[in-house]
Amino acid sequence: QQVKPLETAFSPDGSKVAISGTDGAWIWEPDGGKATWAAQGLLGGKSARVAFSRDQRFLAIGGGSGNLVLHDLDGGEERTLDGHAAGIHAMALSPSGACLATASEDRTLKLWSMENARLTHPPFEHRHTVWSVAFSPDGTIVATGSGRETAPSEGELRLYSVRTGQLVADIVRLPGRAVQVAYSPDGRWLAAACAELAFRRLPLLLLDTTTAQPPPFRLALEDGICQVAFSPDSKRIAASDEGGMMRIWSLVDGAPLTPVFRHRRGARVLSFDSRGAVLLSGSLDGTARLWSGLTAMPLSNST
Repeated sequence: QQVKPLETAFSPDGSKVAISGTDGAWIWEPDGGKATWAAQGLLGGKSARVAFSRDQRFLAIGGGSGNLVLHDLDGGEERTLDGHAAGIHAMALSPSGACLATASEDRTLKLWSMENARLTHPPFEHRHTVWSVAFSPDGTIVATGSGRETAPSEGELRLYSVRTGQLVADIVRLPGRAVQVAYSPDGRWLAAACAELAFRRLPLLLLDTTTAQPPPFRLALEDGICQVAFSPDSKRIAASDEGGMMRIWSLVDGAPLTPVFRHRRGARVLSFDSRGAVLLSGSLDGTARLWSGLTAMPLSNST
């Protein structure tokens, strides 16, 4: 079954992978190489976003129509949340597992309590579509990436306090919409991948959170950068571009650690497993693949 992956998420113990796309949402066990659960038709044919709860009991599924479902993986009752007025573009769970963040085309970020499925704050209003969201490793900050999809292209990076809901850092203006934001596990690095209407090959925006400055090296691929993933030890970063190219670099000095490896089309999702030994990629060519997280050599049981 081809899924046309748009997003992937490893379960906390690394035993399962949730894969979402326009065909639905699937749970895949890499060791067995097959899907063990599928949610076809649940989202009305719209694209899905996925996130596991910390205890692996629930899979949160956000749809392209703004609907939001907590699916009980133990066979219990599904919970449907109020969701958004337009499509959900990204979701993230806080490190404690207590809070779910959803980013939407309706120009809002919402934070939900996983205990009672209610909002913890009023919706966070943005000027443009919110494309991406990420929690800091200590769970105190939530970062959003937003931007205009029409000309002139522009974007914003915002940081909010999870506890108070207040904006805690100056807005960083971006040259394009921020299609992904990500923190390194040690909290030192904050990355933003930007897309630009004129298809300029924009490098990755990487900020050192201790200085609010970029590093002395530049990370880029031929067709810009659309997705990034940090290794669990925060020493490596993987990135992909719209043409399907991928690479892994050192975060110590920016040196490439692997040659370029690729899909036939854009790799829209990247994720390291909990050990950093495996890199999962999902592409618009309809495949999800497993690579060595150290050498980028292909592994078996791709789909």
